Amino acid sequence: MERDAVISAGGAAFLQERLYKMSDPYKILICPKCGNTTSNSEICKCGNDQLENVRIPYASHLLLNNLLQAMCIKTKITPSS
Repeated sequence: MERDAVISAGGAAFLQERLYKMSDPYKILICPKCGNTTSNSEICKCGNDQLENVRIPYASHLLLNNLLQAMCIKTKITPSS
């Protein structure tokens, strides 16, 4: 059982390293109130003026902005505290 726990923790750490740390970082602005991404650096469409910078892999940015928005799928990102 301990062996399986070590293997799973190693697998999770490997995936996090490959997908987040070794990937091309990309910063996006999100509104913590509504979860929408915005290109305006001052205010969100919902009226919130306290936006947060979130670092995601560039591949995730392409997935969110190019593929999902082209299919009219709205995504919301909630920042972790």
